[in-house]
Amino acid sequence: SPLPKACLNTFKAVRSLLAKPENYQLSLSYCEKASGLFRDSLNLGPHCNTNTLDK
Repeated sequence: SPLPKACLNTFKAVRSLLAKPENYQLSLSYCEKASGLFRDSLNLGPHCNTNTLDK
């Protein structure tokens, strides 16, 4: 399941930013990865309309 991986990447993003604020680019990359995984976890199958998720 992508949801636990998304949570882990979110945690890594916060941890890297709190450790060193200059690590914002690393934190951003973790956030982008987490975002993709969260979207994957919301995929309910072929009948799911992605436009409704963006509203």
